[in-house]
Amino acid sequence: MSIAWSASSPAVDLWRSLNLAENGQAPLGRLSSERIDAAYAGLDGTSADARLAWKVLRDPAYQDVYRRFGSQKAVQDAGFILDGLDVPADKQPWWAPGLVTPYAKLLPALADLPAGARGTVLMTTGAMAPVHLGHLSMMEAARAHLQARGETVLGGYLSPSHDDYVSTKQGGQAHMPIGHRLAMCQEAVAESDWLMVDPWEGRYAATDLNFTDVLRRLGEYLGRLFPDKRIQVAYVFGGDNLGFLAASRWCDSGGAPRNSPMLCVERTPPDEEQKRRMARLAAAGVPVAMVAPLSKEMSTISSTRVRAGDLSALAQRSRPRYSDVRENVAGDAASPAQTRYLVRADLAWATRRWRLPAGACDEFTRGLCALLEKAFSETTAPDRPRPMKTQLLSHAVQRRRVAALGRVHQVLSLDAGCPAEANLRISRLFGLADGQVFSNVLVARPGAPTLAEQFAVIGPGPVVLVEDDVASGTTLARVREMLDGKTEIESVELLTGWALTAAGELDSRSFYDVVDARDFLLGAEEGGLVVELPDRSTARAPYLLPWVNNVTRAKLPCSSEVSFSKEVWALNSFWLLKHAPHRTLGDSPKPVQVLFLAEGYALETPLHELAISKFASLQSMA
Repeated sequence: MSIAWSASSPAVDLWRSLNLAENGQAPLGRLSSERIDAAYAGLDGTSADARLAWKVLRDPAYQDVYRRFGSQKAVQDAGFILDGLDVPADKQPWWAPGLVTPYAKLLPALADLPAGARGTVLMTTGAMAPVHLGHLSMMEAARAHLQARGETVLGGYLSPSHDDYVSTKQGGQAHMPIGHRLAMCQEAVAESDWLMVDPWEGRYAATDLNFTDVLRRLGEYLGRLFPDKRIQVAYVFGGDNLGFLAASRWCDSGGAPRNSPMLCVERTPPDEEQKRRMARLAAAGVPVAMVAPLSKEMSTISSTRVRAGDLSALAQRSRPRYSDVRENVAGDAASPAQTRYLVRADLAWATRRWRLPAGACDEFTRGLCALLEKAFSETTAPDRPRPMKTQLLSHAVQRRRVAALGRVHQVLSLDAGCPAEANLRISRLFGLADGQVFSNVLVARPGAPTLAEQFAVIGPGPVVLVEDDVASGTTLARVREMLDGKTEIESVELLTGWALTAAGELDSRSFYDVVDARDFLLGAEEGGLVVELPDRSTARAPYLLPWVNNVTRAKLPCSSEVSFSKEVWALNSFWLLKHAPHRTLGDSPKPVQVLFLAEGYALETPLHELAISKFASLQSMA
């Protein structure tokens, strides 16, 4: 957690505190963070002033603020917080934990970016407790401002701050755990074609950080993903934080001036005091980029107003979740109507080439079911525990049903786990590490022929379409469109509903959700969510963080998402070590291989080591 501090007497010189002053003056040229770290480490004992000097001066933006304005007050006005880390954030293992920030909405714009041209990515930070339409309007205003200047905006991110920061706002009244804030942000931007949510600051960092750290880390991350593209990250913030602009201009280690674009969006036209502050910044050589005020309607929206009960200020998709949070906190939540969670027991089929001992697949499935039930029974506020009982669906029985249909009808199966004589190997495509609220994009499954090639060989019918279940109905609706009347659809068979009806259950929809066990086992055939990699190829990701959002894909409570992922990664590691110790990444399906290769793993790595590595990468997560 950050340490409370206030600007001390001007007599306390930060350069002197680290023995870096030259002839009583600030040293010439920017000093690297390594030089600052070495100076701090070389002190004979450290004081609070020395620690503050170390933290301020190792940040290139705040070093420049202090050098330019010569006061700790200016540093404080520029947004500096004193984090409690003894090891700097950029030296922590969670600084670069892998593919944890979504990028899918950047890909179309990056593909169109001319060689050598520069694109801008916008980012805003803050409590977002909760996120509201004002946050979204501020980002839209910043994008329009840059586009009017002829600049290319590739995409944008909302970055909800760490719980350590939010818990201190307004005496704790603004506190909403990061899992719920992330979910609401992801729902709020789900229909945007350019805005995403970066979970790194709020979920992966061990404490609250300066916004300059968050910007720098995102810039480094995108630079690693897209090394052949020129991408700059610009910070977007409201006019109530005007002083942040001072951190926008700094010099690199060679003394050359560099700008970190910052866009201050005015809620209202500036008053006289703000005009004087802008004049002082401009006089000091700070680029003052002010974005025209928001509309009167948007300028009055605030999280405080939402917390007071005005839900009209929320994006439509995020209102139900916030209503649930309020009801849970108030104790007004109704008892859940559905308490059954269906799990298709399909591991015997998905691991049929593994030569596993008898009972191994049942062992993993039992462990998964226990963790699913625990995710609902052991929640933390504002979620409320609820009874949830898992129920297994026999995959073998479903396969026999498809075979029986095939003896009477021409069957066209959309279910990877229950193939027929004719199959559509088709899937929805999701963004990796994204909110994954929904997807309208259909692609061929990894390794399958193109959709055009698959549809070209489908006969005129009539056919019985077979699917495992219908969540949103998107896939079936799109398949009907793509068949374009060329193939007659006799009927649609939903295997989950059929299995429940065959078991004597009159209401075949009286369940909370349904998942396939294979989606949670690393290396299972046809297992995992189909996602897009930075090079636009497709891969499959296990239904676990950091890649898959189980609040949306498995309807887990927000407060259980992290612990569930950790425990299922641990289950994977234990089970793989016990039953398939020699199975490596190279033995896995290609769509799994390419995902781990993109993170730098080797094909020779045993699967149980991959699982424990992902488990370890989640240890700092909130």
